[in-house]
Amino acid sequence: MDLKKCYLLEDLFPKSFADYEERSYGMLFYNITNKDSYDSNHAVIFRDKINNLSETLNDIISFYHERGINPTIYQSTQDSGYFGEIKEELCKAGFDSWLEEQRFMVLKEENTIVPNEKLVVKKTEKWDDSLVQIFLEAEEPWEIEVVKRALCNQNTVLWVVYLEEKPIGFLYCLMDGDICRGNYVLVSKQHRNVGAGRTLTYHYVRWCKENGIRIVFHWPDGEHPEKIYYDAGFRYVETVHAGRASYRNNEKLHNILKNKKVIFFDVGYTLDYPASGDWMFTKKFYEVLGDKLNGIDSDTVSKARDYALTYLENNHLVNGIEEEYKQFHRFYSDIVKYLGIEISSEDIDAIAKDRATNMNNYVVYEEALCVVKALSQTHKLGIISDTWPSIDNQLKAIGVYDYFSTFTYSCDLGVFKPNEIMYLDALQKCGCKPEETVFIDDSVRNLEGAETLGITPILIAANSVADVETKYYKIHSLSELLQ
Repeated sequence: MDLKKCYLLEDLFPKSFADYEERSYGMLFYNITNKDSYDSNHAVIFRDKINNLSETLNDIISFYHERGINPTIYQSTQDSGYFGEIKEELCKAGFDSWLEEQRFMVLKEENTIVPNEKLVVKKTEKWDDSLVQIFLEAEEPWEIEVVKRALCNQNTVLWVVYLEEKPIGFLYCLMDGDICRGNYVLVSKQHRNVGAGRTLTYHYVRWCKENGIRIVFHWPDGEHPEKIYYDAGFRYVETVHAGRASYRNNEKLHNILKNKKVIFFDVGYTLDYPASGDWMFTKKFYEVLGDKLNGIDSDTVSKARDYALTYLENNHLVNGIEEEYKQFHRFYSDIVKYLGIEISSEDIDAIAKDRATNMNNYVVYEEALCVVKALSQTHKLGIISDTWPSIDNQLKAIGVYDYFSTFTYSCDLGVFKPNEIMYLDALQKCGCKPEETVFIDDSVRNLEGAETLGITPILIAANSVADVETKYYKIHSLSELLQ
């Protein structure tokens, strides 16, 4: 399928809610009243329109600095992988760049979603202040201005889902003739287990078909939304390696670190990431269960996980790897029981032991070792992690253990971040005042807990899911700490 028109709409969709200036090389989007929104404030550049890359980058930097906005660049969706080719030039100009996989899906099949009949979905054309609560409960307040402005565009269509007359989520899309781009789905955090996203998608797809929309496309950010779109009739077409670049504000980071004595690190999605793509559903888990998971929708699997996690969360004071193994045995037993899957006790043993003892389940970020080694020469380093007793073996396996002086583990304290006990333990062990410390984590919620006690937060978005708008200083790679 030729997706050129879809890709052009993907590149230019911010025109529906942001101000912009055209350049020979692309488009400069901006909104000086909503500087925290990346979608509202970035340049899109087209490979075949650039005559002098250095001049293009300098023009982008000047444009955004004049408006008090940190420069961000998106590669045209039509130029898959381009930022990988110009990574060195971007770096020299002061940008950190990376590629993100975007799996484009197009509506092709029948909609098989069964909506939650307790939810009411309404299509709306005007902004309603009652929607503000959705954004606040989802912790994405910067999107308020985006959606408000988008609704001023006649090509924007918005659906709101209500539970007992309270708005709990929305989905909106952008039309361009007979093409429709699914822009965004947002559900308040406390209502993410009632099928709101699926119900919104059901009504959205039905409307598109009733109105004869020829092409409807999305690129889901993760397995869960991809499963929802699949059930709605979307099918994978192709993957685009989308380039992103963010200008380094090294002076600000330098000022944050210069008077600090201690740097605390999270572990998962900070120092390493799961080999299977999931911390709990390991390669061994998928190997043992195999096709037994086929036909089970992602919502049910998520509910099974939540059900099984309840025991772990309520019994988190764990003494030793043997107890850890027993806890995971209970966890995986609860998972298969909830899903109605029959496997042997020996199979559950194998999955649980693998989770507790197989250090190949973890992959270190390539820059992590050199960064912690260098920083250990200038700062005391500590760990603050929600984890289990095997964490020491994990840190040794990825090669960083010896560079840390203090270790605060949730399994030793029986609580998780952002409980203040975690941060107080770390501060007591390092012997420093909160204002003399920094904490690097991939969760805004965890950083908020640290900030409450006076610890300086830094968000790391090595994992794209963590790349959210935030008031905190953000890095995409630990290597930025050395620049």
